[in-house]
Amino acid sequence: MTHVNILCFVAFQVNSAIDSDLPMTVKEMHGILENQRLFSFFEKHKEDFDMSIVQPEDREYIESNLSDIALAYGGERFDVENKGFCLLLAYLLELIQRNAGSQDISYDVRTSE
Repeated sequence: MTHVNILCFVAFQVNSAIDSDLPMTVKEMHGILENQRLFSFFEKHKEDFDMSIVQPEDREYIESNLSDIALAYGGERFDVENKGFCLLLAYLLELIQRNAGSQDISYDVRTSE
């Protein structure tokens, strides 16, 4: 299973794309995700994305699971209508949430007084 840290790393790269206003429609991104072509897209745009630490088994896991999410949901479920990278970020957050439930992530949210 892919560790949450790798998913967060990918999400930070996507966040940078959003900040840079890289153009991508929701429809284009949805197609990339459905067809498991995300890392091929990243490879073609190396100048914008550094995915060098993401191992092949992590790439397969991420693409497979993002494809499942894309096939099950449109952008509307995540309140995304315009920007493809926002859709990708929403799907990554969904995948992080799913992973967090299956990993031992221990922290105490209570404040001590």
